[in-house]
Amino acid sequence: RMKKLLTLLYVMAALISVNALHSEEPQIRLNVDWAAFQYDDEQLMLEIYYDFLQNKITFVNESDKYIGTTLGQLKIFQDAAFINQYAWKNQRMLQTESETRDVGLIVDLVRFNFDPDDYTFRLIIQDIHNQTNVDSLEWSLTLHAPDKENVYLSDVQLATSISQNPEAKDSPFYKNTLVVVPNPSLIFSSDNPALFFYLEMYNMSTALAPNGYKLDYYIADEDGATLDSPRPRSVHKQHAVDPSVEFGMLNVGRLDAGAYLLNVDIKDMNDNRMASVNKKFYIYQKGQIFTEKTASDSAFQYIPNIFMDMDSAQIQYEYETANYLMDRELKSIWESLDNLSGKQQFLFQFWRMRDPDPATEINEYRQEYEKRIEYANANFRSFMRDGWHSDRGRVYIIYGTPSDIERHPNESNLYPHEIWRYDQLEGGVVFVFGDLEGRGDYRLIHSDLMGEIKNYDYMDALSRGRF
Repeated sequence: RMKKLLTLLYVMAALISVNALHSEEPQIRLNVDWAAFQYDDEQLMLEIYYDFLQNKITFVNESDKYIGTTLGQLKIFQDAAFINQYAWKNQRMLQTESETRDVGLIVDLVRFNFDPDDYTFRLIIQDIHNQTNVDSLEWSLTLHAPDKENVYLSDVQLATSISQNPEAKDSPFYKNTLVVVPNPSLIFSSDNPALFFYLEMYNMSTALAPNGYKLDYYIADEDGATLDSPRPRSVHKQHAVDPSVEFGMLNVGRLDAGAYLLNVDIKDMNDNRMASVNKKFYIYQKGQIFTEKTASDSAFQYIPNIFMDMDSAQIQYEYETANYLMDRELKSIWESLDNLSGKQQFLFQFWRMRDPDPATEINEYRQEYEKRIEYANANFRSFMRDGWHSDRGRVYIIYGTPSDIERHPNESNLYPHEIWRYDQLEGGVVFVFGDLEGRGDYRLIHSDLMGEIKNYDYMDALSRGRF
């Protein structure tokens, strides 16, 4: 049997580690989700939801209040090129020092308008009062153009609560007379059983639905089969409104641990489906092992597990080269696995969580990652190590092609060194590598990118005779 392969720890680690950028484990551990809604005929409004535990940030005493402040940044890229960024602050004010140790969640959302296109987003949350406490997540997303002819649905937002409150316009979670409190982790349980959902429908007209329409919503299991419990719901809407707000709730607290799919269908009164959308979520139950299967049902696109044909040596290499993207929790889970099949399944799930388009057999994210490894092996190999295992290889694999490289192979008073510049990272950063032993093994000496090694006197370190 696989040993603790897909426990809640793995689910949460995978959800919050879409693309880990730093090897140091932050205290802040982000959960992130998002949903896109139509803004106008041309643009979409993207909502990004995130949360973290309030006892993981620093609170300072100001005027008999305890204030914790985080700085949020959203950096936007297209084709690996930085195009824009936004920044904001979030403050939590508490009355007593003891409250700062509570394990309650800080939940927030931000909204931005975008043209339809392919983007890569990087969300960074930093503790203002402890600037080494920072977490960042990166994901790629295709924002599709609004459908101007057919009935269609927005993405689904999962929530821990939805309440009608037209007076709550100052709440960050207010929209369309509702207060929708997001659940960025997508995890529910017997202690958190109420799965609320919110979405919007566009282009529905009285002509298309003269007798009204039906909102059907139900849960599918890991095999894609509709569950009888919780009972599927069907709500008759008498009047067509464009756009319209659709929401509902199901009690999922009795489900076994695992991954599930919330399905939402819009049908006419003859049961003809007009539009549909779904959203994956997770159930954690104490004392139960989390397992997840991929079924051939259309609700769960089948993806071949390419790792099943790999032997132990190949699997170990796959793990080691993917290690740059893993945090300590994922690494500890790997160490707990005591058989080949468990490790094969671990890698399958690891890469599947990072697939920007799970409906296809090609994982574009992993494909790009493999290309970077090949390039690193071809260009950064030294007498001592493979290219992917070198400092230059690591930086190239994680951050991609530099904007510019200065090479200094033969300067009489300095060791051979290279200076890599990345204009798209944090507004522009450098990495300085030096061959201090004359073996072609360029070690990272300095970078001003957050989370990387720093030595602002790196020119002294590169001076011959100091080592």
